[in-house]
Amino acid sequence: LGGYGVRISKFDGRWTITYNKIGGEKAGVHLKNTKFKRFVFSTNHVDKVLEAINGQLKAMAQKNEL
Repeated sequence: LGGYGVRISKFDGRWTITYNKIGGEKAGVHLKNTKFKRFVFSTNHVDKVLEAINGQLKAMAQKNEL
């Protein structure tokens, strides 16, 4: 599928939610304990977004929220 938008689909047997925009790199996050096992998105700043996600996960782990 091409273009942009939000899509919900099964990929490799797992439910996936995708936010796709024209241009930018794609990145994905594997999720636990949710209906959607994968979240895929595109952004012009993959490194910054993944750094922010990792920072949030570390903070949550320190608070025992994971």
